[in-house]
Amino acid sequence: MPQKEFVKERSRNSREEATREILELFLRSPEMADSFHGIARWRVLQAAVQRNIAATESALNWLIKEQFLIEETIAGSQSVFRLNRDKKGEAEKLVEGDDDLKE
Repeated sequence: MPQKEFVKERSRNSREEATREILELFLRSPEMADSFHGIARWRVLQAAVQRNIAATESALNWLIKEQFLIEETIAGSQSVFRLNRDKKGEAEKLVEGDDDLKE
C-alpha cells in the first residue's frame, strides 16, 4: 500500500475509533454536555490511562520474570506482589540506575 493511502486509511481508522469512543461516552452519560476541549482532554486522559496500564503490566511481568517481585495469589482475591528480599541489593542498584534493564 502506498504511503498516501496508508495515511488515509490510518486517519479513517483513527476517526472511526474516536467517533465510537465519544459516542460511547455520551451514551454512558446522556445528560452530559461538554466542550470540544473537555472531550479532547477526556480522550487524552483515557489514552494515557490505557498506556499506563499496559506499561504497568509489562513492568510487573518483567519484575516477576527477573524475580525482583514475587506474585502471590490469595484465594478469592486478586494477585498481590511483594519484593523478593533476596534481590533487594540488585533492586536498589536498578532503581539508582547503576544496572541496566535487560530483556
